Amino acid sequence: MKRDGVKLLFTLYNTGEVRVAEFSIDPESIGSVHHHTTVNELCICLEGEMLVHQQNLPVITLVPGQRVNILLGVVHTVENRLTTPCKYMVVQGPGKYDLVRAAADDHQAVLP
Repeated sequence: MKRDGVKLLFTLYNTGEVRVAEFSIDPESIGSVHHHTTVNELCICLEGEMLVHQQNLPVITLVPGQRVNILLGVVHTVENRLTTPCKYMVVQGPGKYDLVRAAADDHQAVLP
């Protein structure tokens, strides 16, 4: 599984309090394990299939049109196990966007 396979495609909207952006996940890859200290995150699958890993919660599989809310402070990551790319949109806020990469111990708590 390739690490850090998530790419920002473009930001649709950013006021400093709300951010809307589209991302892709490379085939057979996973994003960085991280959390946000100031924003909640709504994640909506647009294309393909993605897994959302959250600390102390079951893994959620999303297909186009499905969504999940990720609360601030929850360590999480996204994964694409398929051989085709996946695209998703996030709505983050209210608050200034931040991303805090997880410690090694958090990786073990989030990933299988």
